[in-house]
Amino acid sequence: MPKRKEQIHTAGRPYHVLSRAVEGRGIFESKEDCARFLFQMHAANIGSPAPNLYRRNLEEAADLLLEGKNALEKFVQPQHPPLVEFFSFVLARDHYHFGVVPAVKGGISLYMQKLNLGFAKYFNIKHKRRGSLFETRFQALPIRNSDQLVALTQHINVKNVLDVYQ
Repeated sequence: MPKRKEQIHTAGRPYHVLSRAVEGRGIFESKEDCARFLFQMHAANIGSPAPNLYRRNLEEAADLLLEGKNALEKFVQPQHPPLVEFFSFVLARDHYHFGVVPAVKGGISLYMQKLNLGFAKYFNIKHKRRGSLFETRFQALPIRNSDQLVALTQHINVKNVLDVYQ
């Protein structure tokens, strides 16, 4: 694959990260798929999912994460400090948006590789399909000033949430 124009490695700088599903495919239409993605967001950031993770555990893990609780020791095998810090995110029907700050050099790239590959593997097995789940490599746009940060936060927290309920 071609190299990115800008290397994503500036720790401490906020980024707008997004990725879309192939063919406009709905990948967040069931509660189970949303729960798995939320769990995968956490697991990819600090390590990997524990073996023998069952579906009932996924919804429990996602609920704990959304409540701000960190009682996921039995669900995740920690392997490293967090790669990114989230300040906002939304899951739309066929894509997602993140507002993140990399915690380590190259954190976004490593995190996105683990997240997208892990979720695609789960999704393909569950839905008996093969091939790429996401259109292209994720997009990561640097936030250069406070006006861009406000606009991004409004875009993620307001516009996309309203689109989901239409």
